[in-house]
Amino acid sequence: MIRRPLSHSRNFYRGLSVLLLFLLLVAGCPPPGPGPQVTPPPPPVTESSPAAISSLAKAQDLFNEAVKSDQPAVKAPAAARQKYQQVVDKVKKEVMDQSDASGKVSGYALLAFSQWRRGDYAEAMKAGERGRQLYETTKLATNRRDYGMLLMQGGLSAASQAYQAYLNLQVSPTKEQAQKLTGDLEHAMRAIDSSNTYLARQEPIAVYANLWQLALVDAAVRIWTGLPKEVSRPEVCRWLSRAEPVLAKIPAADNPWQNLTVTYKNKFEQKKKAECQGQ
Repeated sequence: MIRRPLSHSRNFYRGLSVLLLFLLLVAGCPPPGPGPQVTPPPPPVTESSPAAISSLAKAQDLFNEAVKSDQPAVKAPAAARQKYQQVVDKVKKEVMDQSDASGKVSGYALLAFSQWRRGDYAEAMKAGERGRQLYETTKLATNRRDYGMLLMQGGLSAASQAYQAYLNLQVSPTKEQAQKLTGDLEHAMRAIDSSNTYLARQEPIAVYANLWQLALVDAAVRIWTGLPKEVSRPEVCRWLSRAEPVLAKIPAADNPWQNLTVTYKNKFEQKKKAECQGQ
């Protein structure tokens, strides 16, 4: 049987790069604790049906369309949310029950990212955890990108909730509020960084995970910058220093987001020069 896997083309990663611009998108459930408690997925079928393979390909296309129609705003536009819901519906109804382990892992990755962007964080974390469990228990040698996406899901959800809480303040946070908000971002950063344990640095999904960590550094610096200098300066400088080991993980060659990487690097260097002399 000829199988059409999820596309690994640069077009897909260019689509994911749009999601990077939606830094910490929509409010939802509280940051996760040790991990969502979910029922282990049932044993996978031996082989995906032709109909499931076709539906998975269509769901991938719908996901790419949803990303293209999305906008860098706190809340996804109605048109984009509708397309993400179409992805969710198609995967649930036409893919999962008739797919083998590889097809299901791909389906869970699409579910988790689509539900996350819709703001359905509890469901997104469940899908991410189920997909991760399935990948690990079946010891798949394929679906590396999907696995990386699944590993990030809890961190993305926690980050979105924390930054939305910051936006909801509508004024500069107090020191205590900034500590709580950036503590949640630190938790999210560690969760996203977990993918580096399993993925090679040059894999695009690993670069994507590291860029999200840089996005969280940027968010934390933004939160602390609103406080008086005597309070904010040590924390701003600490967070800027956290960007350095992350940048070191990102390969200079074959990076589909080289321009974004350079943008972050230059921004952090300029901020550090302005704020952290003598620190």
